[in-house]
This record gives sequence, C-alpha cells and structure tokens, in this order.
Amino acid sequence: MHYDRQVKYEYGTENEKLSITIHSCLLQTQSQFQDIAIYQTGAYGKVLMLDGLIQSTEKDEHRYHESLIHPAMIAHDEPRSVLIIGGGEGATAREILRYPSVQRVVMVDIDAFLIEQCEKFLPEWHQNAFDDPRLELIIGDGLQYVKNCREMFDIIIVDVCDGFEESDPTIEFFSKKFYKQLKSILEIRGIVVYQAMCASEFENEEFAEVYHGLKKAFTFASPYMTYIPSFWSQWGFVVASDVHNVGGMNPAFIDKQLELRNIEKHLKFFDGSSFMRMFALPKDTRLSLKKFAKEIKSSPKETQTPVSNIESVVPAKPEVVRSISKKQVSKLVSGTMVS
Repeated sequence: MHYDRQVKYEYGTENEKLSITIHSCLLQTQSQFQDIAIYQTGAYGKVLMLDGLIQSTEKDEHRYHESLIHPAMIAHDEPRSVLIIGGGEGATAREILRYPSVQRVVMVDIDAFLIEQCEKFLPEWHQNAFDDPRLELIIGDGLQYVKNCREMFDIIIVDVCDGFEESDPTIEFFSKKFYKQLKSILEIRGIVVYQAMCASEFENEEFAEVYHGLKKAFTFASPYMTYIPSFWSQWGFVVASDVHNVGGMNPAFIDKQLELRNIEKHLKFFDGSSFMRMFALPKDTRLSLKKFAKEIKSSPKETQTPVSNIESVVPAKPEVVRSISKKQVSKLVSGTMVS
C-alpha cells in the first residue's frame, strides 16, 4: 500500500494494483485490533479501510450488503431472530432490520472502537440501525459467543474479515468445528450465510474452501457471487441450510416476496434478476470448485488455529460500547451473556 499526492494504492496482487484519488482524510487511527482509516474519495465517496485494505465504500457497499443478506432472508418465510457475527459498519444490521417479521437481532463484534467510529463517520452505512430497539449489540469474541450461546436463531450471518492464514485471528470461523457449533444454535428451518472472500477467476481457493466446508455440514449449500467495483473483483458468498435450497428459488417468487414484505422500494441492487446473475456461476468458477473438491478428497485436512493464537487477539472480558446510546447492549463475561 502506498499513499502519495492524494492517491491511495491498494494492491490486489503482486502484479496488479488499484489506485483511488483521495480528496481528504476523515479519520486515521488504530483500535486494539486493527488500523482504521476513512477517506473521502472522488470515485467511491467515503471509503473505509482496515489494515490498509478496502472494507467498503459509500458508492457500492449496497451491492455487498444486499447480496449478503437478502437471499437468505427471502428464502425464510418468517425470519424473527437473526445473529450477526461481525458487521461493524452497521450496514448488515440495516438490511436485516428492513424486514417487519424480525423481532430480535444480536450483533457480536470484537472491535468497540471501530463501531464507534463507523457510527460517527459512516451514517450512510448504518442509517440509524444502532438505535433500533430490536438490535442488541454485544462487544466480544464471536467464537466464544456461539460456543456458550443457548439461544436459537432463524438466520445467522457470518460477516468477518478474510482469514485462512494460520496467523489470521478469524481462521476458526471457517472451521468444521465452528460450522457444527453454528448448527447447534440454528433453528431446524434456519439458514447460515457467509461472506466467502474473493471469487475471481484467478483467486477463488478460499471461496471454494468455504463452500465445500458448508456443503459437508449442511444438506444444501449454494455458492454465489457479486461484482464489487471497489474490491476490483467478484466477491463470494455461501448460503447453507438443512431445509432451504436457497439457490433454487424462482426469480418471480423473489420479486413477489420483496413486494409483499415491503422491501423492494429500499433496495438498489437485489431482485429476482440480480439473484439469477449472482447464483449462475461462470464455467471457469464451477470448474475451480470441482477441482478443489477433488483435491480435498485426495488429501483431506482440517485447518485449525491453536487456542493460544486466538486468545492473543481477544480481550479477556469483552467490553460494552457505552458511548452508543439508545440501544440495548449486553455484556459477555467469561462466556456468559448478562443483560
């Protein structure tokens, strides 16, 4: 990454880079977990960067968040309870809270300082979702929350940062053990959705790994992708369930449900036609997924991070965001949630 003469360079690969002209720096700081920067740019409006990498932008975050949320929410006939792991900007919660059937949303994120900055600098993202009384914000480790949770959810959204390297603190979110734990707090008709990282024709190994991991854990698993201009790539998602074949939904059914649930007027990207495009993977991507399946059959292995590595980046006692007002906030202490 290089910053020079109002241009911020983000490298996609060692051979390619994406450059963005910056008008001003709104925030440049560091939390306990990551570097945080928010810039005002010419092409993408406000841009949120974490550890020097684009997290989301004002101009195209709707593509990411609508893709992440609405296929699962429409597939479920009446989602009432939703768990979000991650989602610090508040846009994931924003899309879920559009549904009138939703009675409770639990959002678990480890970085309280990031959430505070997003609430302050990125109102276009959260659109006051943090003030919705249906939202309960828990500052803590999502792994521990799921492990100790006794509540059941209709929808679970895993919206954490990429992580398949052993040094990545989020690697355990993509493990067989964690998939099993998710199932234990998912209603019988429930649905799980993952952001599944880059799904370009040249870089899709992690996308394939998430897909095949969830495919083993659930009866139905559907990979899909959306082009995110600021990511400079197709971005992957995987939706899984033991009851719902989300990828098999009829586009006309989707459009009708969006209308009946009073959602359609709020969306910029997702509808029945977009759904068809998202779930119709191109041939080279389908071949990559098949190739990966053959490789893991020939040399199966379960990648896990030692507990010590995880604990090194997780606070012993997760904190409550006290500066965020007008919302129900809970505290996760020693793996037990107390109001």
